[in-house]
Amino acid sequence: MMRRSEAREHLMKMFFQMEAQKDFSEEAEVTYKERFLEEKDQEKYFDDVFESYMANREAVDELIGKFSSGWKISRMDKTDLAALRVAVTEIKFLSGSDVPEKAAINEAIEIAKKYGGEGSGKFVNGILGSISRAEKED
Repeated sequence: MMRRSEAREHLMKMFFQMEAQKDFSEEAEVTYKERFLEEKDQEKYFDDVFESYMANREAVDELIGKFSSGWKISRMDKTDLAALRVAVTEIKFLSGSDVPEKAAINEAIEIAKKYGGEGSGKFVNGILGSISRAEKED
């Protein structure tokens, strides 16, 4: 049985792959799922995050860029960017979400630490923390 944290990891990997190949198509999602998602119990969540990201892609990236303190999206580590895209989509754009904001943030930090560079966890934490604080001020 796949846990939600594993599904997030797969989403990060898929977003990373899509960014590297410059292919954010539905076909790319289907291909990824066929190759790597053996367990289907998180497939609805996986599809919901992907569809929500695709529907809000510009807004997600704009939000990440706004709070990244001078880092352009194009210059970010692709692993960090993929982890951020998953978390921001969950926090801000996943309709009817049962995902606690803290869980999405913590998972993104752990994924960044696991797959990113030395400072990835702090980088992701800083951006997501800023987004979270700004949301509470609004």
